[in-house]
Amino acid sequence: MPLRNVALAVFLLTGIIPVAHSNLFVDYDLDSIMNDTTGIADRRPLFDTEYEVIDEPTYVHYKGRDYHGAEADSMINIIELDRIREYEQRVAEQHRKDRINLLIVLGFLLLPLLIYGVLRIKYWKEDKLWEKGVYPEGYHFSRDHLLEAYIRLSVLMIFRDRRDVKEKIGYVTSFIYKHFPNNNVDLDHVMSHSIKHPIDVKTATAWLNRHLKKPAQRTRIIYFLTGISYIDGSITSKEIQLLRRINALLGLTPHDLKIVLNTYEKHSGRRRRQQQHASDAQTSMSRLEEAREVLNVSSSAGPDEIKKAYRSLAKKYHPDRMVNQSRAKQHEAEAKFILIQEAYELLMECFD
Repeated sequence: MPLRNVALAVFLLTGIIPVAHSNLFVDYDLDSIMNDTTGIADRRPLFDTEYEVIDEPTYVHYKGRDYHGAEADSMINIIELDRIREYEQRVAEQHRKDRINLLIVLGFLLLPLLIYGVLRIKYWKEDKLWEKGVYPEGYHFSRDHLLEAYIRLSVLMIFRDRRDVKEKIGYVTSFIYKHFPNNNVDLDHVMSHSIKHPIDVKTATAWLNRHLKKPAQRTRIIYFLTGISYIDGSITSKEIQLLRRINALLGLTPHDLKIVLNTYEKHSGRRRRQQQHASDAQTSMSRLEEAREVLNVSSSAGPDEIKKAYRSLAKKYHPDRMVNQSRAKQHEAEAKFILIQEAYELLMECFD
């Protein structure tokens, strides 16, 4: 039910029901009672009374005093009118209590629905921001929200260089298990969503700057992202460009970034040199064969045939075509789509 309909229902219930409820009580016509002078001696009050009426001649004993004749008749009228007013006051008070009780009951019934509506609107607004790639500035600081910023920035770094995507995702997963144990973030969902809706670096770094006051805390993010870029043993100009941008937006200096890069270069350079000569040729041939298998083309295929195969497969496994599929099929299609992209780029490099 839309919230505006709920609000209308509450308004109607709190206004109409108490009024309708009050109509169940019969109002006394005081004018007719006051003008009715017949049978005065025979009328009895509505409540247990403190006065006594004795048969003709009319005699009333009330609050220690005796009344006779016409004076007694007038006193009976006055006493009974007082009792009627007292009764009406009690009825009015009961109506007021009934309204209060009804409002309390409605409050207990409608409060959960109201809270649900408020939260649903809140989450809907956040979903719209995520679809635009905006990190919600209203997020309070928590380890889960910090982890989400890490993951979304890592996706940007992973797809700056599509080589060794699986290894890079494995690096991110290992980092999370080590530094964010017992978290409540759905890694697969956040990564999948970040692929479709890349995060805006400015909004993510703005949130990080608000909550990570120490430069060392922000430098850890640069170490993490640089580690992703060095998974394949080297760093590309596109990756360096992204690192420089994030580094600057986090309020860090170029010297801070240089220290991080030198640290990774020192540890990865030796391993790269040892493996380079032994594996380059074999790796290159192996990767080309795997790329041809992915696109289902022969070793003699030319650029046009490769492009045709790529377009057909990319259209088949594009994430947008898997929106209505299960999460498992979406992940499978995303992985296949990445392999198709890598295979196409690798094969086309042979014709440059």
